[in-house]
Parts: sequence; C-alpha cells; structure tokens
Amino acid sequence: MKNMWQKLIVMNTRPLILLLTLTGILLAVETNYIQHGWINNDSVLYFEAAQRAVAKDWQGMMQIFPWPFFSLFIAGLHQFTGFSIHLSAQILNTAFFGIATFSFLSLVRESGGNNPEIAAGAILLFSSSYIVGDILPMLIRDQGFWAFFLLSILFFVRYTIQQRWQDALWWQAAMMLALLFRVEAIVYLFSLPLLLLGLKGKPFKQRLIAFIQASSLTLIALVMLTVVLLTTHIGIEKLGRLKEVFSTDIYQQITQKLFERAEIMGSQVLGEYLDEFGLTGLLLTFMYVMLKKTVFSTGIITTVLAAVTLRKTSPILDKKALHVVVGVMTISLVIMFLIITKVFVLSSRYIIPLSFMLMLLAAFSLGQMLSHLHQKTTAESWKKILLILILGIMGLTTIKNILPKPAGYTYEQEAARWLRQENSRHEAVYFDSARLRYYAGEPYTGSLTPLAAWKNFEKAVFNGEINRYRFIALNLAQKHPEKSAYIQKNLSGYAEVARFSSDDKKKSIVIFKKAPSGE
Repeated sequence: MKNMWQKLIVMNTRPLILLLTLTGILLAVETNYIQHGWINNDSVLYFEAAQRAVAKDWQGMMQIFPWPFFSLFIAGLHQFTGFSIHLSAQILNTAFFGIATFSFLSLVRESGGNNPEIAAGAILLFSSSYIVGDILPMLIRDQGFWAFFLLSILFFVRYTIQQRWQDALWWQAAMMLALLFRVEAIVYLFSLPLLLLGLKGKPFKQRLIAFIQASSLTLIALVMLTVVLLTTHIGIEKLGRLKEVFSTDIYQQITQKLFERAEIMGSQVLGEYLDEFGLTGLLLTFMYVMLKKTVFSTGIITTVLAAVTLRKTSPILDKKALHVVVGVMTISLVIMFLIITKVFVLSSRYIIPLSFMLMLLAAFSLGQMLSHLHQKTTAESWKKILLILILGIMGLTTIKNILPKPAGYTYEQEAARWLRQENSRHEAVYFDSARLRYYAGEPYTGSLTPLAAWKNFEKAVFNGEINRYRFIALNLAQKHPEKSAYIQKNLSGYAEVARFSSDDKKKSIVIFKKAPSGE
C-alpha cells in the first residue's frame, strides 16, 4: 500500500487525471445500468421532446419543453447511431460525466493541486451521495450543464492566471454550451468577467483589457441578439427560457410574491406586535434553507473540509484561482437566492455548482492529509486516524452509489409490465402520471404535478369520465391517507387488483379494474 501511494505521488498528473476520468466514466456506466430503465419525471419531457425533434415537429417540441437543446442532442445521437432514445440519453449522460470529471480534476490541478489533491478531488466526487448517488442516474440536462460549466471555469481560471486570448474565448464558448442546458449559466457568463476588475497587483488598464477579452464573445452575441430582435419580427417571447432573463418586469416577478408572503408571515405568524419583522423573518428562513440544502447537496465532510481550507492563514490554492472560486460561489449563492425568492422553491440540483466549488476547496485539505499518510511521526497519528475514518466513510458511500438497487426500486416499471400483460385487449387505462404512461408504452398526453394530477382524477370521478376506463393506475403514498379514503368512497365500480410498492413501502402504484357489473 505504501509503495502504491509513493508511485501515485510521483506519477505525472495528466495520466492520473485521465485514469480517474476513465474511472468516472465507468462509474456513470454502472449507475445507469443499476437503474434498470428507471427515469426521472423530467426525463419524460426530454424524451418526448426528442421524439418530436426526430419527427421534425418543432412546434410540438417547443410546447413540451421550451429549452429543448438536451432533447436535440438526444435526437441527434438517436438518428446518427440508430440507438433508442433512452440509450442515447444514457450515452450522453455518461459522456457528460466524463467531461465533468476531467474538467473538475483539471481544475484542481490548475488551482495549484498536485497528485494528492487530484486524488482527493476524485474521492470526494465519486463518493458524493447526492451528485453521484441521486442525480447522476437521472437522465436529465443537469449533467450537460455540469460538464460545460466546469470546463468553462477551468478555462476561466487559466485565463485569470495566464491571460491568454485562447482561454478567454474558450471559457465563453464552454459557458455558452452550458447555457444550452441550464439558463442560469447566463448569469455566470455576464458576471464572472467582473472578477477580473478586482484582481490585485495589476494596473486598472490591464484589468479592463482582461475584462473586455473575457467578455468579447458574450458582447458580440448580445449585439447580434439585439440586432435580430430589432430588425425582425422575432420577439423576446420566442427566446424560450431566455425570456425569463431579459423580461422587463423581472424585478416585479422576483419581489411580488416575496412581499405578499412577508405580509402574511408578519400578520398571521408573528402577529401585530412583530409584523414589521415579517420580511426579515422570511429572509432568515431562506438563508436557513439555502444553508441546509448546501450541506445536504455537498455532504457534511466535504463542507467541513472546504471550511478548513478557507480558514487557512496561508492559502493552499493559487491566489488567483481562489479569487475565481470564491467569485463563482458568490454568484451561485445569488442565483440560489433569486430562485427561492421568485418561486419559493429551491431544488438541491440548483446548488450543485456551489457544491463543486466547495468540493474543490475540500480537495486541498483532504490532499494535505493524504500527503502525510506515509509519515510516521507521533504528532501526525491523530490525523491518520481521522483520515482513515474519512476515507472509510467515503469508501462505503462510493460502494453504496454503485450497489444494485433494492427490491421495489422499480415498482413503477413492474406495475407497467403487469398492466401490459393483463390488458392484452388494449382497453382504456387511466394513468395519473406521464412517467407511468411512458413505462406502459402509452402516448404522451402531458405532464402534471402530483397535486394537479390528483385534481384531474377527482374531476374525472365527479363528471363520470372515469367510467370509460377499464383500468385505473394511481400513485398513492402513506402520507396521504385521505386519497385512499376518497377512492374507497367514490370508486365503487372498481376493485383493486394489484399493488406495487417502493422499497421503503411509502409509495405505491395501485391498479383498479372495473368490475363486470359496472360495464
């Protein structure tokens, strides 16, 4: 073990990064394999939009999802290779994670890291229970965003350190590719060059030139977009998700709901004597949510290690790289705050850019600990024990990420297979989710939130439309016993014929069949 570690220490960094990138690709292959066809709810939208793209139904594609570039990538690979839409998405997922792994580890090296820090970065990434365990298996656009976001930050750090024109162009090109996957990339595209104006030790003229170089493609694209909007009949509403960014009433969109909820919090929660603190209380709640979700997405150990790196009196990262990393973290926090303020929802997926930066910082603290692994001084013994404990936890987490899923994980697919076998005459089936329809091989009819889907079901029961279906397949959960009570009371013409439960037994697909007397 000692000889292996010493060989790793003296190994050239590039082969090490390539070897770890290959490991990341194999990890992505395994996480896709153990899903056995499971997909995320959003994946249904991307797959259906890809089908519309293959059929050249561009309007239908845009109606399903107004930012369809991931679907276009899937459709393109599907047509080029002949692979299924699903397999094409899995191949893209694997390739994107490979790019993300390579970019992240190269970013560690560019920030001043050597082999121990690069190895530590790989350990932190591969053991992430949220990024690798939860999100990587989902066939969604996020992986494409990770890939080009990290590649862009890599080139931006290189430009900040070396001031080369090619890096200035490449960072913008990569972030524009990231923009094709997630629209919030545009905030980094416009904001990151501002960091160059704050660099210390350089005359303002040089900093201004650096800013212009790092914004050159962005400014050209902005001018071209403005010309197109002014000289054609194309309006902002035709820009897909970009219209949210360029909307003239964006301030009102962000603040209207905030002030409405603050008033409710002040009057109904705090009461008349404290109602003036409604907005303050709401903002503090947002900060708590952001902190909790950041720790959840990043992991407690990684978050603590990142904090240790930031508290070092003498920086262990390149100072300019640290300047960029802190800037990216700040922009990420601003984006998170704007999202939660506007829609009062903050998916942990929006926090992953911040998590990557925290992971980068943590790699330097963990790398230093790895560097002392071969030392035999008594003073370092407690650090070795701590390191062994950390590596043990991360090793177990990595194993958990690639272990086969428990029985019940694919309960929705099992329900769909049962329906296909039982309904050999292809009689009408009522589905309450787009994902279940996808598994059953039924045409796409739209995607609804669970609440909206239940309202639709109640409406179908109330107006009698439900009676035209031979089978009814519903998503039911333990936390909503009132739904089971409603079904028992109002679905008298049907009998439960099958139930498929998740591995934790908290969710089920329950299938009802119309009784012969009800026909």
